[in-house]
Amino acid sequence: MILRELWEFIERELFSKESRPELFNQYRSVDENLDLLAAPSIRQKNLQNYFDSFSEMPSVLLVGEAAGPWGCRFSGVPFTGEGQLCQKLLPFPGERSSRDDPKYPTKKFPPFISTSAKIFWDVLKPYHPKFLVWDCVPFHPHLENAPLSIRTPKNAEIKEFSVFLNKIIEVIIPLEILAIGRKAQNALSFLSKDSIYVRHPANGGGKKFREAMERFLSFPSQ
Repeated sequence: MILRELWEFIERELFSKESRPELFNQYRSVDENLDLLAAPSIRQKNLQNYFDSFSEMPSVLLVGEAAGPWGCRFSGVPFTGEGQLCQKLLPFPGERSSRDDPKYPTKKFPPFISTSAKIFWDVLKPYHPKFLVWDCVPFHPHLENAPLSIRTPKNAEIKEFSVFLNKIIEVIIPLEILAIGRKAQNALSFLSKDSIYVRHPANGGGKKFREAMERFLSFPSQ
C-alpha cells in the first residue's frame, strides 16, 4: 500500500475516538435505527479500500469540511455515497452500512448517495489517483437528537482534528492543496498551509466546483 504509513496512523488514532451527542464517529459507533450491526467495520474497510486504490502518491490534496449525513457518514469515504460503492461506480470497491428499513424519517432512501458525492465523482473520477480527498473534521457533525441533520463544524473541532490533516500533508507532500469550502480553508490556515479555495458542490455550487477543478487542476472540460 502506497499510503500505508497514513493508513496505519488513521487506523490507530482515529477509529477508536468516541462519538459525542453532536459528533458521530462512523468508524466506531452504531445507530441501530440506521446502521447494520457491522457498520463500523464496513466503513473502516471501505476507507481502507480507498487508500489501497492508490498506485502512486497523489500530488493534489482536496480538503472538505466534514462527513455529511448521506455521504461519508455511511460510506466511510469523504465525498462518497454508499450507493456509489454498491453500484460499483468508483475506482475502488465497497459495501453499504445502512439498514434497509431505517427507523428515523429520511430524506433519501438507502443505500444513500449525497448530491455532493455525485457531483464530486462525476468531475474527478477520471483523475484518480492524482488526488486524495479528506475532511478537516472526519466525523459527522449533527444537531443533538437529530442524527441525520447537518451542522457546521465548530472551530474547536477543526483544531482538534487538524493533526490528521497535518499528517496527510506530511506524508503525501502535495504540490497543490484545494480547500472545498470556507471551513476547509480555515482549517488549512490554522496549519499555516496555503490553499486554493473551491466552492463546495452542495447547495447549487456544482457548476462553480466543476469550473474550479478545470481551472486550477488543468482538467479538460467534461
